[in-house]
Amino acid sequence: MAQLSSLIVTSSFDWNATTENTSSAGYIWFNDGSFNFSRNAGVWSTGPNMICGRAFPGGLKGSGTQDAALSFGGAAPGTRVNLTEGYDGSSWSAGGVLPLGLMSAGGTGTQNAALQAGGETSAAPSFRTETSEYDGSSWSAGGSLINGRGRGAAAGLQNSGITWGGRNPSIATMISCTEEYDGSSWSTGGALGNGGRYQAGTGTQNATLSAGGQWYVNPPAAANIGLTLEYNGTSWSSGNRQTNSRIYVKSLGGNQDEAILMKGRIGPSASGLTEGWDGITWSSQNTSTFATQSPSGTGSTSAAIVYGNGDCTTATELYTSQLHAKTL
Repeated sequence: MAQLSSLIVTSSFDWNATTENTSSAGYIWFNDGSFNFSRNAGVWSTGPNMICGRAFPGGLKGSGTQDAALSFGGAAPGTRVNLTEGYDGSSWSAGGVLPLGLMSAGGTGTQNAALQAGGETSAAPSFRTETSEYDGSSWSAGGSLINGRGRGAAAGLQNSGITWGGRNPSIATMISCTEEYDGSSWSTGGALGNGGRYQAGTGTQNATLSAGGQWYVNPPAAANIGLTLEYNGTSWSSGNRQTNSRIYVKSLGGNQDEAILMKGRIGPSASGLTEGWDGITWSSQNTSTFATQSPSGTGSTSAAIVYGNGDCTTATELYTSQLHAKTL
């Protein structure tokens, strides 16, 4: 006789007139004569304020943690920011100054070994090829990008990073090129099927996840289509789309198999919507009451952090997963 060991629930179920509705994935199992159901439901809380409010900051993607985040660059009213801030789980403190004030830079790595790739300055050429490496206290020059870009995504570590998409009008309004970093120089990787910008990224150089963004589609048009892409070190493939398509979002934490996408702009408005990725599909998680667009963020599905927003406030929010169980 076949034995059911577990069953994944993505919407609702009814067992002996007991109904459980959930917008996030859960599990059913049988134990000691009872059926049990559990699901993860994240809780949002207010974190300590940053020193400098900014929009479109660079930060750590995938390899950062809730208690070891990094923010650098960004846009403040009338200027581009070169300030770096580090979060230690209780407060933000000032770090080394970037060589350039810039926004929309690709950012990844860890708090003591971070990588900045490209970005936009207020002076021409506005779309930069510069790369900088951070050692926890100061920035130093790295190898230059092949293609200058801003508003792209990045993932991986300082000596094995990846950046893709973005904007550079000298190449195309939205670019499709991917570049890989080996710690000293960039090389060309597998191209995206379409040019895109404003997407979020996480993972490693050989197992990358890209979510959200604005893309050129066929027929040619700029569209927010909730696109999910996965990179295997050679080429990109499409996954299931998000429940809510969004742009202006850099707050994606986790890895290619398990990730969380937080906030961003949905339609014309900033959003607090959160979605979880299980390697196959997206499911809705608890929504933040503080809607933001153009934030950065890092962490995991169990503990994440979001900071920076389009209003250039200093607000920080923390996301922590809590397991809710029920016996039926």
